[in-house]
Amino acid sequence: MPRSASEDIYTLIQSLSKAEKRYFKLYASLGVSGPAASYLQLFDAIERQKKYDEPRIVRKFKGVSPLQFANRKKHLYGLILESLRLYHSDRSVDAKLWNNLCQIEVLYDKQLMGQCRKLIQKTRQIAGQYGKHRILQEIITWEERLLVETIASEKNEEEIRALYEENLRQNELARNVTVLRQLLNDTVKFFRKGGLLRTREGMEQLKELMKHPLLQDEKKLGTYHERYHFLSIWGMYYMLISDWKSSYVFRKKHLELIEAHPHHIADSPRLYISALNSYILCCEYTHRAGELERTFGKVRAMLNDPVYANKHAVRFRLLGCCGSVLHYYIHSGEYKKGVELFEQIEGAFGRLNPDISKSAEMSFYYTFAYIYFGAGDLRKSLFWLNKIINDTEAGVRDDILVSARLFNLILHYELGNESLIEYNVKSTYRYLLARNRLFRIETILLEFIRKKMPRSGSKKEMLDAFRELKGQIEALTADPFERKALEYFDYVSWLEGKISGTPFAEVMKRKYHSTR
Repeated sequence: MPRSASEDIYTLIQSLSKAEKRYFKLYASLGVSGPAASYLQLFDAIERQKKYDEPRIVRKFKGVSPLQFANRKKHLYGLILESLRLYHSDRSVDAKLWNNLCQIEVLYDKQLMGQCRKLIQKTRQIAGQYGKHRILQEIITWEERLLVETIASEKNEEEIRALYEENLRQNELARNVTVLRQLLNDTVKFFRKGGLLRTREGMEQLKELMKHPLLQDEKKLGTYHERYHFLSIWGMYYMLISDWKSSYVFRKKHLELIEAHPHHIADSPRLYISALNSYILCCEYTHRAGELERTFGKVRAMLNDPVYANKHAVRFRLLGCCGSVLHYYIHSGEYKKGVELFEQIEGAFGRLNPDISKSAEMSFYYTFAYIYFGAGDLRKSLFWLNKIINDTEAGVRDDILVSARLFNLILHYELGNESLIEYNVKSTYRYLLARNRLFRIETILLEFIRKKMPRSGSKKEMLDAFRELKGQIEALTADPFERKALEYFDYVSWLEGKISGTPFAEVMKRKYHSTR
């Protein structure tokens, strides 16, 4: 749920670790800015609350006007952020480099040129190792400035010209990375908007995007960050068009590139975990169970490592990997394993839930619903599915909203809620038509539930109707575009189970192992 501005300080304080709180109190007690005691008192009052209640806190500070309280709260917020900046000043390469640049400026202003030059060289080495092109430009500019201030000589002029050329080269590399980053964002937008492509128009737009010159030849890209984005973009592209074998090739190269540069993992664990997640998905769809389990072993190791598990954003991405493994259990028919894994991560997911994106939240709910459906716990499946259907906030992927409503019809059929099916069919049909989001498979399924299912009175009539529907859907799956509908729910396997009397989980398991 969105929070009001007045709650920002509460959520910030509640997000602090014990170590961060200790550091803040030490920092504030030094009286860095204003009387420390009043800010520490306000900090303690907010920290103790289970739910933010500002009027109650205001009443504790007698003689403080609303304006004064607002100013204290604002100052406390800034004080906390400043203490966090100092506490984490050595936690990332970017933070270290920017701190070094500030120190370079101080030494330069003090005219301590020898010390300044040493720090420039040290900073340039680190920036070069991590491919920080923008920062390298700043550092080179400082080098130029120092040379200009020394006694002029022909050698100095040559060095200045060389630095100028190097600055231009770094600018070009930075530009390439920026363009590639934008291309990756444009590619990911297709997924955020609707998951796997659901329109031919979207397919054409994506193909046009992939014609960009920087996406044509990996060999022409010489730096880590250029190759990182190149491989990520192509991996995402092939995933969007459901070419999982090609996506696997690029995702594997992408992961190998990162693991060949372990210093990047230490600096940006979230990016590494995202690469692990993408690779897990590709292993699932290309039936590489051994590789998937080995990769998930790396995720489990990170979940058990406090260095990673205690970081909120990192833990969220690790849970995302768990979600992908749940996805694998869905398609392989291992629903009991899925329930076991879900029960292991449910608590951690609950703690993260208020802060994750609406799209990610709904995606998790859909996965949980599918796992419980396959495990035969229809009530729990409906519980998670209703969380999607009843949510009215914006920001949810269309593909999840569409699939959830169709899945809901199947669930109510399985639960024997005949009185609810007719109403849900009409509302679902209106919903999908309004968004122009129907695959032909989905249209056929809706028509079947709306017209044929109510008329199939006997068991034989129902089985015949199921066989007819299964045949119609299987005929459409010859079209790769239509086949995407089965990525969200395997209607064919569900129908096969109804026709043969075989549990859905068993049908899914047989199908997964027969399509290797």
